[in-house]
Amino acid sequence: MSSLRSLGLSFTACLLAFPYTPAFATPMELFDFQSSDFLKQWNTPPATEKHPALSLSKNFARLHPHSLELYTPAWVPGKSNEWPAWTIRWDRKGPVASDWSSYDRFVIDVVNPTDTVALIGLKVADEELGRLSPGTWTGVKTTVAPRSFQRTIYPMTTMMKALTKDRLDIGSITTLLLYATRPTSDFRLNVTNITLLQPGDEAPALSDDFVGALRKLHLDPLLQQGRETVARLKESTPHAKRYREQWDQLATEAGKPLAPEVFTALGAKMETLLLEIRRTLSLAALYDQAEADGATYAVAWAPSTEKVIPREAPVANLDPKSNARLSVARQETEGIQLVVLPVKEDLKNVKIEIGKFRHQKQSDAPALPIDVRTVGFVKTERPAYEVDYVGWWPDPLLDFLSAIDIPAGDTQSFWVRARPGADQPAGIYEGEIRITPDNAPAITRKLTVQVRNFTVPTRPPIPVVIPAGHEGSIGKFITEPWGSYKLKLADFQADYYIGWDNLYAQGAPDWEVLEHLRKQDRLWQFNLYALGFGGGNRK
Repeated sequence: MSSLRSLGLSFTACLLAFPYTPAFATPMELFDFQSSDFLKQWNTPPATEKHPALSLSKNFARLHPHSLELYTPAWVPGKSNEWPAWTIRWDRKGPVASDWSSYDRFVIDVVNPTDTVALIGLKVADEELGRLSPGTWTGVKTTVAPRSFQRTIYPMTTMMKALTKDRLDIGSITTLLLYATRPTSDFRLNVTNITLLQPGDEAPALSDDFVGALRKLHLDPLLQQGRETVARLKESTPHAKRYREQWDQLATEAGKPLAPEVFTALGAKMETLLLEIRRTLSLAALYDQAEADGATYAVAWAPSTEKVIPREAPVANLDPKSNARLSVARQETEGIQLVVLPVKEDLKNVKIEIGKFRHQKQSDAPALPIDVRTVGFVKTERPAYEVDYVGWWPDPLLDFLSAIDIPAGDTQSFWVRARPGADQPAGIYEGEIRITPDNAPAITRKLTVQVRNFTVPTRPPIPVVIPAGHEGSIGKFITEPWGSYKLKLADFQADYYIGWDNLYAQGAPDWEVLEHLRKQDRLWQFNLYALGFGGGNRK
């Protein structure tokens, strides 16, 4: 699917073919793609009935009638190779150039025609290392964005790095390898050019036909998506007029003659605007609720399993009903999200107040423990696999934040947790949650919690190994002394059946934390020492 993509592929597959370009040419194209004979020079992943692993394709041919197309099916754990590779070797005295000493840059042009992102790697080896396993070679790799073209230019100093010696012999390069990494869907990539540049050389120009093919690949689908998305806007949709005007402007720009780097940037703007429109459409029920209530902000519920994106992307599974229900066992921790959406203006100093949650039938029953945490966000970057969204991602629960400002149009979620103890009477509990901004009237929502008539154990029912609780990785992010913070962290993890453990520990476990958990009967299996990793203290 189309998300907030970085739109830029990054390099990938490599090719070779004969005839070769004379060594005195500048710049020097390593291979062309005119002859199918050169395909026999490659070692490739296994072919499939669906598609050959390596072929010449008329799609996205740039300087020659063909491009080199790499294909491998989606990786299936236990059934296929995690790192399918395409490798070509050549003799130093053969037609493919081995002496790269007069060149300072390596250029590779790649087109990803698929709808999913992929990770592609590239390695080169000299005559000596070419006899060894590719695991001893160094290389470069990059994330390849969907439906786009990328020209990547690597400094030759980067290409000549080596693992087992100071550097590769730049005058004796005899091997080139391309590889994919655990493709989550069928992997297909077209390599259109591999060129070496001397100092002062410019990379080869792109033909009009090639640019036209890229336009059809990248911009045309976005234009169709835009027409369909904008058609869903109603006059009552917030910012509908502005959205239409912005889309018309981008569509007009897309109709002009453009260089690939320009329409790649234009495509990014189009995708960003489409995400914003889809987000507004996904929040229509909340906007309608606020208008019906005459309020400046809306309130909704979301399940604990939903990632409520604060901005830029659509939000699903928001329930604007006044009341919500939650089911929890004794000695269990279960949550639900309360979501606040300012419609017309920013909300200032928003606080969430939790009322008393009382048993419906037993007036003398203790109140049900309920607490609330503000959900925080981290800024994500494009990974090497397909994701729905890149940007501000909900993740940490901020127990130190008692009030927060919420910009208009953002969805801010609050994590409401029910935590009945082992002695909490079973039954139905009811209570109110109050949202109190400084600059808007308070809104109250009701929550009903059913405490089940059974108790879950304090320790995990199955062994769980999640490395956690390391001062080296956590200590730099906290202001509280580690000695007290680590006990709070251990308690928080234990609430969710996460023990205090580290598979790769080089020293003794933290006995103070383990004793703290043992006294609560929440201590479970832990690792004493990681064998096979040197340098640790075994005492």
